[in-house]
Amino acid sequence: MVIYIYGAIASGKSAYAEDYVCRLGKERVYLALMQVYGEEGRKRVKKHRKMREGKKFRTVECQRPRTGMVKSSEIVLLECMSNFLANTMFQKDGIMTDRLLAVEKIQSEIFMLASECKELVIVGNDIFDDEKSYSKEVEEYILAMEELHDWLIKESQQVIEVIFGIAKIVKEKL
Repeated sequence: MVIYIYGAIASGKSAYAEDYVCRLGKERVYLALMQVYGEEGRKRVKKHRKMREGKKFRTVECQRPRTGMVKSSEIVLLECMSNFLANTMFQKDGIMTDRLLAVEKIQSEIFMLASECKELVIVGNDIFDDEKSYSKEVEEYILAMEELHDWLIKESQQVIEVIFGIAKIVKEKL
């Protein structure tokens, strides 16, 4: 089963997702997909580690999920789609992967991960209300995020939006 939890930046979605996973079962994996850049990145990682203290997650830090990294008995918390997409679209050498190819890769990897674990809880960011103008690369990234967001809403058995720490069930197909 795939559960998609999303919200704006600093909405409380990560804390909600962690607590949600804790209610689902004891074998928990925190799949941290953030590439750490600079002091700000280190602070975010430290904050998230502190949030998970005592929750008994097995933490896996990587850029992308791989076959065999989780067990069929485990509940996986994938944190988060924006990092997953950035890791897939933007290479260290500055080369950008085609948007559609990146979206297809991520969809395939989510299907793979969901088939290997008991439950997959995915955290995503709602970044779609911004009316600013961006570079072509950022516009492509936002478009890809929108495509993945819509796809996750369609494919997930449960969808939850978190606004200021309050969860609202958007879809439930149990």
